[in-house]
Amino acid sequence: MKILLIILIIFFLTPYLVRWISPWLMRYFFKSMQKKAERQQQQYQAQAQEQAKEQVQAQKRQQAKDNLGEYVDFEDIPEEK
Repeated sequence: MKILLIILIIFFLTPYLVRWISPWLMRYFFKSMQKKAERQQQQYQAQAQEQAKEQVQAQKRQQAKDNLGEYVDFEDIPEEK
């Protein structure tokens, strides 16, 4: 008889407990997801900034190379005696 009573109590109280606990579980879940998304966004932004800096530096290096002048290939002319 006790076992049947315990099963009935659990059966009837479980939905109420789930309704009472689920808002906190959902809040915890969504906060953790939000923090994860924020971390990913920060990492992406930092990575994008690094790539932009590298591109600017590469452009500066390329401009410095371009400013050196044109390469001219000279040919030796044989001297006549």
